[in-house]
Amino acid sequence: MGAAERRGVRRLLVVLVVALFSLPVVAGAQSSLFAKPTVIVYPFTANASSLDREASSRLATIVATGMANSRKVTVVPPPPGTERKDFLSVARANHVDYYVSGFITPLGNGVAITAGGLVFTGAMDAYLRAFDAKSGAELWQGRLPVPGVANPMTYLWNGEQYVAIAAGGHSEAGTSIGDSVVAFRLARQGEAPSLWSRTIDRPGGRFWSKALALALVMMLVAVAAWGWRRAAVSRRKHAGGPG
Repeated sequence: MGAAERRGVRRLLVVLVVALFSLPVVAGAQSSLFAKPTVIVYPFTANASSLDREASSRLATIVATGMANSRKVTVVPPPPGTERKDFLSVARANHVDYYVSGFITPLGNGVAITAGGLVFTGAMDAYLRAFDAKSGAELWQGRLPVPGVANPMTYLWNGEQYVAIAAGGHSEAGTSIGDSVVAFRLARQGEAPSLWSRTIDRPGGRFWSKALALALVMMLVAVAAWGWRRAAVSRRKHAGGPG
């Protein structure tokens, strides 16, 4: 066996030894990678009313059921009587990866419900939204000048239905303040939301539109600079050529 062959055998043995000792590590990494994370869903913290306490328990059950049905996580039931201050320690004692908790409180504003099953409500993020009363799915949103922390109302005018809300903000909540009443016409039969409503007026839409515009401007500047430099190089070549 020549020297080159012996070096090849030694390298092969080194590779086999490294692979042998690496198998347990790789197996453990794969098992942890493909294992579903575990989560505890605690009852949401409610205020003093019995209605909210009942709703907080139902909401936690809905959240836990939805997460379990997704088959992406393993839901571990919380021990009965766990207090909020013990949520983290109980989660660690049960060796779960995450826990879910939250607060439930009445809306700061009311809702308007139409005969067609639409639920309209304002929010702190300066949007009036429409939800499907049966499924809870968000169907539409309309941007307001400031948050509409008020009760929406609906009315008919010239045979068409409108929804209106006072958009004045909330000083104690730290939102922007205004003095507007905004009305939106409900969609006609077969009418879809405008492209502006589906893109620019979506939450975060203005940010991304500005970011896209800035990226486009920077690209145009870069292309113009590249063209100018190419033209300058070409002029220098022509200037240095035979007269």
